[in-house]
Order: sequence, then C-alpha cells, then structure tokens
Amino acid sequence: MGNPVSAMAFRPLQELVDEADQRLADVEGGSLERLAGKLIADVNNFKQHVARFIQTMPKYQGWSQQLVGISPVLDLDQRATLTRHDIIPQDLNDLTHGLG
Repeated sequence: MGNPVSAMAFRPLQELVDEADQRLADVEGGSLERLAGKLIADVNNFKQHVARFIQTMPKYQGWSQQLVGISPVLDLDQRATLTRHDIIPQDLNDLTHGLG
C-alpha cells in the first residue's frame, strides 16, 4: 500500500477558500513589507548559512554560486541593498514576468 493520504487534502472547499482569503488579507494588510524587511535584515545570516552549507558539503565547493533574495515585493532600495551584497533580487513580479 502506498503512503496514506493526509486528511488535510480532504478539507471542505469553503474552508480552503476561507483560508486563501485570510492569507490574501494578511498580504494586503502589510505582510509584504515585513517579508521584504526580514529578507534585508537577514542578509548576513543568509550568506553565513550558505557558507556553512558549502563548507560541510565538499562536493559543492567547486560549484559556482548565485544567491537570490526572493520576496513577494521588493522596492528599489531593497533591490539595491541585495545587489550590494551580491544577492540577485527577485520578487513575484520578476518571477512571473512573461507567464501570461
């Protein structure tokens, strides 16, 4: 027998719609700015985490690295900060450009 299917997959449709509506309201209520702010504030920790990962995984040490800072929305100042830290800034607009 395969893996059991989670009961979460069988929640009523209206419950799923309500949850999606709440998440959208949270985003519209200012969460996007907080997410981008957290990304910017965590730049040094992010780079240190990548360095520790590479250090503990010798097979990746010869690979080229591109660090990408992804957030739902990034303004020009946030993009500039990431770029100064050699991190490629991308937001949802960048990631979905040309998809439809």
